[in-house]
Amino acid sequence: MPNLNRVILVGHVGRDAEIRTTSNGKNVMTFSLATGKEHTDWHEVVSFNPPDWLEVKKGDLVYVEGRLSYSNWTDKSGGKKYKAQVVGIVWNFSRRKKAEDIPF
Repeated sequence: MPNLNRVILVGHVGRDAEIRTTSNGKNVMTFSLATGKEHTDWHEVVSFNPPDWLEVKKGDLVYVEGRLSYSNWTDKSGGKKYKAQVVGIVWNFSRRKKAEDIPF
């Protein structure tokens, strides 16, 4: 049986996206995403090489499609830390651009 690791989320951004550049010149966007009505679940989203025109701000409604990624490490005090992230592509429904502003 084949394996499948696929996540689709629609929710509101919890904080403005942070964009950093890796040592090899690629951009990485990270932000938190809230989903759910009765109970809010928070997700950490990572998008590698997002398009230059993509803007993600707190409160925006976004669609994320990607995969779950898990990492773990030992902190300075020797405690084990774990992190789950959704790595994927992002569409922002709150800040739609005109067709002529999108470069494809």
